[in-house]
Amino acid sequence: PNASCPTPMLGLSANRMQVIEHLDRMTIAEGGTHADVGMRWGLRALSPAWSSFFGSDAAAAYKGKTKKVAVLITDGRNEEASWVPGFWNCSNPYDPTCVGTPARSELNTMMLGWCQAMRETYGIDVYTIALNISDSEAIGYLRDCVAPNVSRAFSIDSANVGQALKAIFQETIRLKLTH
Repeated sequence: PNASCPTPMLGLSANRMQVIEHLDRMTIAEGGTHADVGMRWGLRALSPAWSSFFGSDAAAAYKGKTKKVAVLITDGRNEEASWVPGFWNCSNPYDPTCVGTPARSELNTMMLGWCQAMRETYGIDVYTIALNISDSEAIGYLRDCVAPNVSRAFSIDSANVGQALKAIFQETIRLKLTH
């Protein structure tokens, strides 16, 4: 499903300049939003054994003293990318009979499943930021993603991203000091 993504993922980096340069190269991707894919790759990126993440005991790699935090930032609701040929469950994505992507309801279910796994199986603190989204259903799913800690779901104008990230940072530091 990432065949049409314009910018490859940057793994975790402590190099501020590398992160800023990567952000500067990002462009808008036309089409549907698939937050489940973002959550899945976020989980992989946070794994200390990320190259062999899907082994038999992937959850064991998360155990330790380091608290992990994931922030899903999105500007849209999950949407079927009907303009993209196949790629979901297709052995040959260029086969003309291999069309479509999961419907919005299935994308929402997959996203919530990854949110729950991150929180419950892997012990990751999950936050969501809805940027310039007026769709109450989409905002509701982002709140469900962090449930029962709905204060970890932000619905903001893009001008307030810094404030939301600062609030998440302050909460994360508080969690670190109390654990």
